[in-house]
Amino acid sequence: ENVIKLFNEFMDGIVFTLDSFEDGNIHFLDLSINPSNLETSIYEKPTNTGQYVNFDSFTPWRLKTAWISALYEHAKRLCSTEGLFQQQVQNIKKKMSWNGFPRHTRQTILKRLSKRTPKQPDDVVLDENIKTIWLRLPYMGKHGEWLTNKLTRKLGRCFKTAVKFKVFYDTKKMSSFCATK
Repeated sequence: ENVIKLFNEFMDGIVFTLDSFEDGNIHFLDLSINPSNLETSIYEKPTNTGQYVNFDSFTPWRLKTAWISALYEHAKRLCSTEGLFQQQVQNIKKKMSWNGFPRHTRQTILKRLSKRTPKQPDDVVLDENIKTIWLRLPYMGKHGEWLTNKLTRKLGRCFKTAVKFKVFYDTKKMSSFCATK
């Protein structure tokens, strides 16, 4: 309270406030801090719906599952104890279920994430002699991904190590095909 009072005396046009948190933890951005033992965890606003890319959506697999690995890595970095981390993993499982991911798929993805080792900065090798060429292709489902992988492998063999090909998928809005009204 003394700090807030000093801040508010500093300038007339700016007013600082202090929120009181119902659970007793301090919430800063997406971090929840327990002041009694300084444990940290993930904080989500009550308005968070947990709605992400659905399992049945027509989206490349790596984009369909990117939110899962992002939430998992985020929890691994921010949770200070194993118990808090496991709570977040359960929360991620719940969100996966809400977004239509079958149980077996949920278990497989989380098992793969738990075995993954983080990349160290030394592992990243930047070769300035390798040129990156981006290919912009329409997304055509699993068969399109298979063709894309085959194309990039063949192009990579043709150019050996001088060029690296990366693909990003271009999407179209439904309104570009027909009127939405």
